[in-house]
Amino acid sequence: MSRIVVIGLDAFHTDLLQFTPHIRSLFDKNPSGVLESTTPPVTAPAWASFQTGKNQGKHGLYDFVEFDKHMNTSILDGTTLRSETFYEHLDDAGYDCFLFNLPFSCPARIKGDIVPSWLDSDDQPPTPRNLYNQYEIESPWYPTFGGGVKENVEKMHSSVEHNCEQFLSVLKAEDHDFLFQLISETDWLQHDAYFDLFEQPDSDIGRVASEVLAEVDKHVERVSKSLNEDDRLLLISDHGFRAFDKQLYINDWLMEEGYLKSGNTKIGTKSDGGNSINLGILGQILFRQEWLHPILKKSKYVVERISGIKVSSEKGISMSKSDAFCLSKDEHAIRLSDDLSDGEEERITEEIINKLNSEEGIDAFSREEVYEGPFVDEAGEIIYTSTDSQVWRGPSGLVWRNSRKAHHSLYGIVTAIGFENDEGVSDLDASLLDISPTILGIAGCAIPTDIDGEPISDLLSEEPEYTAPTEYNIEPSERTTQQNPDAEERLRDLGYL
Repeated sequence: MSRIVVIGLDAFHTDLLQFTPHIRSLFDKNPSGVLESTTPPVTAPAWASFQTGKNQGKHGLYDFVEFDKHMNTSILDGTTLRSETFYEHLDDAGYDCFLFNLPFSCPARIKGDIVPSWLDSDDQPPTPRNLYNQYEIESPWYPTFGGGVKENVEKMHSSVEHNCEQFLSVLKAEDHDFLFQLISETDWLQHDAYFDLFEQPDSDIGRVASEVLAEVDKHVERVSKSLNEDDRLLLISDHGFRAFDKQLYINDWLMEEGYLKSGNTKIGTKSDGGNSINLGILGQILFRQEWLHPILKKSKYVVERISGIKVSSEKGISMSKSDAFCLSKDEHAIRLSDDLSDGEEERITEEIINKLNSEEGIDAFSREEVYEGPFVDEAGEIIYTSTDSQVWRGPSGLVWRNSRKAHHSLYGIVTAIGFENDEGVSDLDASLLDISPTILGIAGCAIPTDIDGEPISDLLSEEPEYTAPTEYNIEPSERTTQQNPDAEERLRDLGYL
């Protein structure tokens, strides 16, 4: 059986090809193109949609975390992904699967081999438990990032080198029919060093950042040269990355428009008194000093590690007096108060959508316009996207800020190596949701008709078969959330929390 290998390059986009000559060569000489992400283009729902071929309304995963009634966060695991994945279909068809660093693949739902992801706890065992011994490999290393930028990027280089060596050892054993690896560092790198990489490439940080990408490039070259003649390789990214010139703080906007009231609730901080501190007005003043951000970030890291106290500067809100609020910037969603009547909810939803759409570069929709499926009601009532502004949560003490920040964008890449293509190299026009049915089509498995994506016809040698979907749902009582300080620390350091 020929193998299918998928390498996920998190947040990789065409601008990065200048730093990765081998990947550029593969991109130029094989069927390739930009790959449209999910709405919003965020890591958690994007990789969930990759696995299922479905929008968030059908798999139910909108974020890294969920919030309890006190607005404290818990890290989500694979039980929140409430739809069948393509690798379950492969597993049922007799494919021996290996998954390395795939978010929400734990707890295991297949008989294959699984190395936990960076969103799992560091002590999460692999599946099966003797996997590392079986292949004489080491456990993965997913570092935390809270020091200086150069120090963080150097950690990324070490983690790429370590994790790629483990994956390559398993690939060379030729025991699996399907293998997946996610390289997260291509995303983490841009969160810390995007402007250094593109605008100051000769600086110390720019140099070490390009070295991380060179290590990724070397790994992809080693993987491609380790494949057999009839193996196939897909390089994909879950979204892209770009610079934004303006910042919008959505809770500050809601406060200015009268939908949100200040109060004592601090979103995402602990409620047990001694574990968090809010700097209030002082923190907000410091926050506005752009030049201080690198120093403040490192100082915050040191204070939190030594004291165990989380430091924040966001203003508190009143949950009982507010009609609308944003809980997480990664949802790109505004949620309405449960105390509103149906009529009030409808009126406020329409008002906010109309007002947001009048803001330059902001588009707002009802959740029903964006998602469909059994879990649509779990999304925020209003979904927003931005074209020239990055939208953050707040409240930070200001609504708009003219400052340059780099963050996720809608378009990543896809490159297909080892595929027959009678018409030669083509520009692939695809979305992230198309990858799951494409993999099923390549493997000769029937594609469930409830999948939103379409198989990429240029990569299939024959018309795929389709099948009726099976009922697949995890009841709320079976879902679990993790008190996962390892993943929480990484998410916080990267700015997701």
